[in-house]
Amino acid sequence: MQATGRYAADGQFLVAPRRLDGRDGAWVVTPLVVESTGATLAVVRGFVPESAVVPAPPGGPVTVTASLAPGESPSEAPAEGQWPGAAQVRGAIDLAVLVNEWQGDLYNAFGFAVEEQAGGGADLPASGLERVPPPVIGETGLSWRNAAYALQWWIFAAFAAYMWFRMVRDDHQLDLQREESHV
Repeated sequence: MQATGRYAADGQFLVAPRRLDGRDGAWVVTPLVVESTGATLAVVRGFVPESAVVPAPPGGPVTVTASLAPGESPSEAPAEGQWPGAAQVRGAIDLAVLVNEWQGDLYNAFGFAVEEQAGGGADLPASGLERVPPPVIGETGLSWRNAAYALQWWIFAAFAAYMWFRMVRDDHQLDLQREESHV
């Protein structure tokens, strides 16, 4: 996804604890007010190691190329004060909380920034942030667990059809026996 807008620095927060390449740290999440819609997109701009200074987002218009992900489940926030310059530290990107805190509409997803460009098209340096690689989408191959579950339901359906057939056949035979005994 690509969106052009302005970062709202006052809404920036950290999500911790997170790990990147075996190091402890936090994700830097900044709201991007998208120019074309006016809605806000939470953008994971990068990763900062523990106790590192959190850089402010760039001012002015930016174009962000991001990989979208669904919101995370609520989580307890860690102890604050581990990162100098961080306004707020949270345990997750909980969109249900953000919709009540950020003004206006909110996208029902957040983005992992792959690239940021200034209004003129120049690449912005990460300024102390390391890019967080977007989650890898799983393979779409055969899942044996799901196949076994599907097979279980097919067996159950076949058993139910067989039992229905047996009940109808037994009832029909009972009717025939009653007719023969009355004759």
